[in-house]
Amino acid sequence: MHGKKDQRMSCPRFTSIYETTQAASTRARDAMSAVLHEGIVAVDDGRRFEVRHGALDLRGPLQGVWRIATAAGDAWLATVQDHTWGTFRDIGKIRVGVKTCADKVFIRDDWQDLPPHMQPELLRPLITHHIGRCFKAAVSGKPRRILYPHAVVNGCRAASDLAHYPRSKAYLESHRQVLQSRRYVIDGGRTGDERMRMPLIAGLECGFGNPPPPCLLVPRSIKTKNSKNAPVPT
Repeated sequence: MHGKKDQRMSCPRFTSIYETTQAASTRARDAMSAVLHEGIVAVDDGRRFEVRHGALDLRGPLQGVWRIATAAGDAWLATVQDHTWGTFRDIGKIRVGVKTCADKVFIRDDWQDLPPHMQPELLRPLITHHIGRCFKAAVSGKPRRILYPHAVVNGCRAASDLAHYPRSKAYLESHRQVLQSRRYVIDGGRTGDERMRMPLIAGLECGFGNPPPPCLLVPRSIKTKNSKNAPVPT
């Protein structure tokens, strides 16, 4: 860490505490007392917290991510680095995922079971955690697809004109009550018609002329060179 006149300073201590449902290994009176411990701590009101102590890692650029550095965490990250081919950014631009607040309406694996005249035109391929693998998504016998009534025009996401997609419009109309009642979308200030056809809030900033690029996923355990597993630190 750099201070005034670029002198080198040690990284400050960093303690994190988050509520959890994991089994506790120790107890404390309250959350403030829990930070004096480490691991999963139960408090008198029934809650449990995960407490971690380390250093605030500021070794990266000033605009980088602040994170808690621990011996176990750094050892795991080193193992991943030594055994990985690359990172997400080596494959493609990092994009935001989909938030529908009505997955049963927008995301299905049985679209083909609908009569042909009821199958929406605006179905797009979707990669989920069910098929995510290293380098390339697995092939599913019943792939999930998403009804995505948006397009990217000049680099910006815009709503598709449903007048050109009558089957998609009819499908959304049949679920109007569910779609217009989504609290998350209402709180975002969307109008009634926008709430009906809005499949996501965060935005998926990519076109769908081709399937999305493959994902590189870090598994819950890493197979090392000596055939031992390096578990994700907790």
